[in-house]
Amino acid sequence: MFRTYKYRLYPTKAQARSLAFLLWQGRNLYNAALEQRITTHEESGKGVKYAAQWNHFRDLRHDNPDTLGQLNATSVQQMLRRLDKAFVAFFRRAKAGETAGFPRFKKEGIVLRALSTDTVMAASCTGGRNRMVRSA
Repeated sequence: MFRTYKYRLYPTKAQARSLAFLLWQGRNLYNAALEQRITTHEESGKGVKYAAQWNHFRDLRHDNPDTLGQLNATSVQQMLRRLDKAFVAFFRRAKAGETAGFPRFKKEGIVLRALSTDTVMAASCTGGRNRMVRSA
């Protein structure tokens, strides 16, 4: 059983900008990883696995410390693992003849999660309301 705590955030304007920037970077990274999988499949007919994407985006993080470098490595890894899991589930359902549900691009306003080993943190920064949820 998971216990959930909701924390109301009252960040300063600078903190709100920083949080919004991190969420924007996370969304861009997820969408770039999804785009990479789609274009690789269209061009070569083969898929991209988590390890190859992590190597690619790890190098991008090191090359861009002002943008992607601000994202936590664990957050990037978990985002890529969730995308990999979505593709595995998609192909499993397609093979079984079920409604497959292809992974979608994330648009603004979607809550992104930053996962760590012992807690789940989700931050949302939409409509002028900032919220963080922690599951222990």
